[in-house]
Amino acid sequence: PNRQIVNLSGISLEYDNRPWQQRRAFKGGPASSTFTCSNIRFDLETNGLELENGSGQVYPAYAFGTFFPPLQNFMKDIIAPQPVQVNAQRCTFPLAKRSEVPILGTIRVTSNQPAAYHFLGTDLPLDKFSAFVNLTDDFVTVDRINGKCCGGASMPWSKSAFRASPHPWTGTPSWTVRICRNSPPHTAKSKSPPTAGGRYASAPPPPT
Repeated sequence: PNRQIVNLSGISLEYDNRPWQQRRAFKGGPASSTFTCSNIRFDLETNGLELENGSGQVYPAYAFGTFFPPLQNFMKDIIAPQPVQVNAQRCTFPLAKRSEVPILGTIRVTSNQPAAYHFLGTDLPLDKFSAFVNLTDDFVTVDRINGKCCGGASMPWSKSAFRASPHPWTGTPSWTVRICRNSPPHTAKSKSPPTAGGRYASAPPPPT
C-alpha cells in the first residue's frame, strides 16, 4: 500500500458551532452541525487534500475554513445566522504554503432562511439566497449570488479575491437594484417600482 496516501471513506464531520456563533454574534442557531463526505484523501507527499461529495447544513466559512483557513475570511461575507445547505462535489486544497496542489472546486451554498451578503460596505439582507463559490489556483470567486432584496427582484453579481492577496477584488458585471415597492419616493400611483442600475469595480491596493 502507498503509505503517502490516506483515504478516509464515509466521513461525517461534526462542528461545534458555538465558537463561530460567539465570534459572529449569531443567536439561536444549533450548537453543532454535520458535514458528510464520501471520501477525504490526504496526500502526504504533495501536502494536498481532496474531498469528494461533501454536503451538510453548516456555516460555510466556518466549515471550509477547516480545510483551507484563508477561505474563512473570504466566505464570511456570506452572513448566515443559521447553518445553510452546502454541497461540494470535488475540491482540492494545499495543506502547506509550498505545496503545488492547486485550489480547485465549486461550493454551492443555498439557504431558505434569511441571510445577508456584505457588498460594497453594506450588509444586504437577502431571502432565498444562493451562490456558487468557485475555487481556482489564481483566485476565488463568489459567483451567481442570488436573493430577494427589500422585496424586489433578485440580484445577481459576483466577487473575487486573489489567493496571493487578502484584499478582495471585484469584477465589473452590471448590477441592478429594484427598490422595494413601499420605499419612498415610490407611491402606489407609480406604474412600476423604481430601479437603480450601474457598474462596480475596485482596483487592487496600491503597492507598499
